[in-house]
Amino acid sequence: MKKISILLFFVFVCSYFVFADIFIPPTDITVSIVDNDVMLAWSDSTDADMYYIYRSTQAYTDFGIIDSSLTTDYIDEDAATASTKYFYYVTAINPCESVTDIDGNVYQTIQIGNQCWMAENLKVTHYSNGDAIPNVTNTNTWINLVIGSYCVYDNDTTYIDEYGILYNWYTVDDPRRLAPEGWHVPTDEDWNTLVNYIGGSTEGGKLKETGYEHWNPPNTGATNESGYTALPAGGRFWVGNFISIGEVGCFWSTAETSSGNAWYRVLYYNNKYVNRNNCLKYYGFSIRCVRD
Repeated sequence: MKKISILLFFVFVCSYFVFADIFIPPTDITVSIVDNDVMLAWSDSTDADMYYIYRSTQAYTDFGIIDSSLTTDYIDEDAATASTKYFYYVTAINPCESVTDIDGNVYQTIQIGNQCWMAENLKVTHYSNGDAIPNVTNTNTWINLVIGSYCVYDNDTTYIDEYGILYNWYTVDDPRRLAPEGWHVPTDEDWNTLVNYIGGSTEGGKLKETGYEHWNPPNTGATNESGYTALPAGGRFWVGNFISIGEVGCFWSTAETSSGNAWYRVLYYNNKYVNRNNCLKYYGFSIRCVRD
């Protein structure tokens, strides 16, 4: 996270007036109370893509993030209480920059709410310590795996650039880590945060790439409003077979449901849902990392 500037001030709210003290002054700062809401505005910071707003009732301590803003103003509807002193600070950041894995693959990223996600499927073939991840092409070997391994759809490497690599869940759980430094494979809670932000499980179309370049028609509900650009890489399923490219995008989480199963999220070509399902850990699915 690239911090560009910090604005720190407090607002004393009472029935008659607002008092603001700027400790690290930007330019053109304004603070006001309108209809019992605290209205904050500040100067733009060069290269800032987003601002995080923090609040506390004590100076310099116990600050918690209350929201984010893409603009240089914010209305705090929850703060204004007569005779209460509020302290705020705002960090201006460039929240989502491209990230490079240990193999040198560069991934575009996207800020969605307070999370920064990869906007491409993972394609790394080494753990973060440099150890190679086994590439397993044989069907019988694949379905009996209990160690981290990867494959490419139909064992055809031409799919990698666009669709990435398919991993079993054991790679997710390996302590050598798949994700680049500062990133991680999403937890179930990370996925819940993302799905809640877009409006719930019925709004999966906001995650899907639009059009028919990758998704089969009708690609129901696809708007990609989030910028996540989910792709239908299919998967490697029950008997080690490759199916459903163009039809489903399946993405692992770190959460297991039993010794043999784990949670994942799935998007479909023919509806707009993003579903939470569980399946066998040897299945081969896509991975999208999220920043720590």
